[in-house]
Formats: sequence, C-alpha cells, structure tokens
Amino acid sequence: MSISIPNYASFEGGSNENHKHMIRHFLSKGKKKTTASAVAKIETRTNCYPRKML
Repeated sequence: MSISIPNYASFEGGSNENHKHMIRHFLSKGKKKTTASAVAKIETRTNCYPRKML
C-alpha cells in the first residue's frame, strides 16, 4: 500500500509528511493485510489528534 498525496504548495509539505508519519505509526511499511476496522481506527486517531492552530 503506497500513500501518495501531491503537495500543491510548499507550505503544505510539512503537514503532509506529518500525516504520513502518523499513518506509518500504525501501518508498518510493507504490511499488506489491513481490515476495514483497522483503517477506521487509524482514521479516528489521526482525526482526533491535537494539532497546532495558526
């Protein structure tokens, strides 16, 4: 599974990399089997994670 999200502006790059890092925390590189419940759990954790606000 490869996650590829294009950067549209230079300021979006850091946020994109941080998001990928959070996903990698749960799904190690090369892991093939992922259930729908596991994806939902990852989605919930990444969406509820506190982030800096401007």
